Amino acid sequence: AATATPGLAIVVTTLTSGTSRPAAAPGAPSFIRVLTGAAAGRDVPLVKVVTTIGKPGVAVAAITKRQQRYVVAHVSGVESTKLNGAPLGQDPVPLQNGDHLELAGIQLQFKQG
Repeated sequence: AATATPGLAIVVTTLTSGTSRPAAAPGAPSFIRVLTGAAAGRDVPLVKVVTTIGKPGVAVAAITKRQQRYVVAHVSGVESTKLNGAPLGQDPVPLQNGDHLELAGIQLQFKQG
């Protein structure tokens, strides 16, 4: 039986836009690397149009693929998602290779594929 692990919960959600194009570009997908917490060392491939990460009720962010780039926005939670140490708002901000995110005390890094 699976047991719940406190910390980061990664939920992947697919949103369709009515096209048959794949969400990810050919080749290695971009990913989020978990740097701290129970899931440290885990790589989360960004193969869906929208990937939500975080801990519900604390801090949740959405990473969205837009053409050949990714953007991140704070979605919900009492703690603000941080990008490179600065709090995010609900307006999407472009991600750059190597950017650091912090959600619910967990450090993450964006890696462009």
